[in-house]
Amino acid sequence: MKRFLRYLRNALIAVLCLAIIAGTAFAVACFGDYRKRVEAEPVAEKVAALRQEEGYVPIGEISENFQNAIVAIEDHRFYSHGGIDIISIGRVLWKSLWNGRIVGGASTITQQVCKNIYLSQEQSLSRKVTEVFFAFKLERELSKEEILELYCNTSYFGNGRTGIAAASAYYHTAPSDLTVAQAAFLAALPQAPSYFADNPEQMEGRWRAVLGAMVAYGYLTEGERDEIVAQGCPIPEELR
Repeated sequence: MKRFLRYLRNALIAVLCLAIIAGTAFAVACFGDYRKRVEAEPVAEKVAALRQEEGYVPIGEISENFQNAIVAIEDHRFYSHGGIDIISIGRVLWKSLWNGRIVGGASTITQQVCKNIYLSQEQSLSRKVTEVFFAFKLERELSKEEILELYCNTSYFGNGRTGIAAASAYYHTAPSDLTVAQAAFLAALPQAPSYFADNPEQMEGRWRAVLGAMVAYGYLTEGERDEIVAQGCPIPEELR
């Protein structure tokens, strides 16, 4: 029995060592991919080029209603984390282990910006790990306001519309003039833009969720939320 237990212990140690070696090699490969990409297009140059694109909107010209809605529903700890949200990652891991499948997501606004400007929408472990390296890089080189500005200008809102200027055109208005109701609707789209653009009947629930998050994190009172809901979900004509 003792011999068997020693064998089992040694086998487990060997498996653990192999896992550590494989994990380290995988992380090094992802870091190499990150380095290659960022050396080819440094963050400062990448951001400067994006700001020159037609339709790019500075953060000061984007409605605070929209900024608040995005932070509330996508990443309410955005202003306090350093690029990744350990609490959200832990919650997703626990739920996924409990359910036996991947449940929810833990990408921060910073990570989503990295995906939008450097990587792709591919759902793979290598992309996620590379994304983390990029997130730390962006947080070191850019302010939170600059990162949020990039998110607003590079996110996809369905129907071929990328960026807050194109999204605001759903309502024939400027990004600075979005109402809370409109901002909440647009903030709901990036989660699944193509699906929601093709299924506007599913949007009201998501819109209400955004408003609920805004209440939960102090951007709206319950009374203000109830008044907005009473007026109805502002689905743009183009999506009806």
